[in-house]
Amino acid sequence: MAADLLTSVEVAVGVLLGAALAFFALLFVRRRTIGRGRLLTLCGVRYPQRPRWRMGLLGFATDQLEWFPLSGLTVRPKYRWLRVDFELGAPRRPESTTRLEGLEEPVVVPCRQAETDFDLAMPDAAYTALRSWVEAGPPRSAGSVM
Repeated sequence: MAADLLTSVEVAVGVLLGAALAFFALLFVRRRTIGRGRLLTLCGVRYPQRPRWRMGLLGFATDQLEWFPLSGLTVRPKYRWLRVDFELGAPRRPESTTRLEGLEEPVVVPCRQAETDFDLAMPDAAYTALRSWVEAGPPRSAGSVM
């Protein structure tokens, strides 16, 4: 009887370990798929109707920014912002009560896309890349830095 119980426990532990390894393998494959051929940075997004920061990965594509949540297994972005209408505000340091975990020297950047306002939080170096991306748009691009 004790041997059957021990075997059952071993099988259960094996299944749990296998499930955990499969989950982490899926996260690794997701991250590699999202990042293929583009610059990625850790970034928080906050819309006025949702005052809480959501952390994710910001991907720079040729003509758009794509934001992917950290949690989840989908490789489709939650938000897409086209360079054509993208406007950046002046960066500022977050309030002392704001928790932006995982970001070194974060800055909060007010943004606007097609009359929708939102904030992005990112490391200072990533803001420099974002600003360069907006300014480097083709001449027909209406993207601007306020």
